Amino acid sequence: MQPPPSYSDPNVGRKPLLSAANLLGLVILRAILGSIPIEKNASPFGDSLMTPLLLSYVIVDTVMLAVIVDFGTTLARYVQAKYQDFPDLRKVTLLATAFLGLAIGYRIYEMPTACLVVRRTELLSSLQGSTLTNPGKPSTEQPTAATLQSATGDALVPYQHLAVNLFRRPPDAYGWIFLILVASPVIGMVVLVWRNLQPFSHLLSQAASTFRGSAQFSKLVMASAALGKIQAVSKAAQIPSRRERWEKLAKLKSLWDSGVISRQDFEIQKQRMLNQGTSDSKPAEPEDFQELKALLDSEAVTQAEYESEKTRLLKSL
Repeated sequence: MQPPPSYSDPNVGRKPLLSAANLLGLVILRAILGSIPIEKNASPFGDSLMTPLLLSYVIVDTVMLAVIVDFGTTLARYVQAKYQDFPDLRKVTLLATAFLGLAIGYRIYEMPTACLVVRRTELLSSLQGSTLTNPGKPSTEQPTAATLQSATGDALVPYQHLAVNLFRRPPDAYGWIFLILVASPVIGMVVLVWRNLQPFSHLLSQAASTFRGSAQFSKLVMASAALGKIQAVSKAAQIPSRRERWEKLAKLKSLWDSGVISRQDFEIQKQRMLNQGTSDSKPAEPEDFQELKALLDSEAVTQAEYESEKTRLLKSL
């Protein structure tokens, strides 16, 4: 039996990177296989819809699934080594790995299984009997045996999807089998978590406390505070001072007087600026009252607006 690795072992820290690199390499390999013409346009095996390309995909996807399961089992051994007083945590990790593996396997083996089980003659009879619709053909153009037998590459893909539809018709043994298999680890995880609810709660709170006390969390808090200051400064920079606001009001009034803008345009822009507020934090000066009075005299602001702005100025003295 392989001993559990120490959580201080550097190989444990490299495992996620190694698994990610393997998965990336397999994804690239899968794309390369799909771009090889002789592989892509190869004929199916016998009377089935299984092609060499689909078989290659199954092999690559199975290796990818094995990499994911291997990472999950390594993680379970790591958990066992770090939390020796909590043995059920390793079981939960293994059950979660099994659940993930079954969920992925359900998707990657659906089409290959359908293409092996459903024969082309069976698919043709189903299409001619109108029990299925062919997404690649109009409903008035039904495929012949010769068309289905000669279909390869991209022309065969719609028929493979139709084989999945035919394969998954009730009673859908494939779906029920995977449902039962997936339900087993889910029930196991629920039972283990319920049986160890207090240790799990303590573990989660301890992990949260450790994260809050870590250097990364401190850096995150500092970065958030710095970002908040930057946003506050940026927002303040976008708000004009009271002098700038009143200068814009005077310009708007001159544009209205000259007929460049309508009274409605002037009122809309004026209300927007008056409701915007100012970025001034310094006390009001006598010149501010004089400029405000000049706006009233030029009828840029009404008496009510003048009194409201004057009250603000008095509060900032």
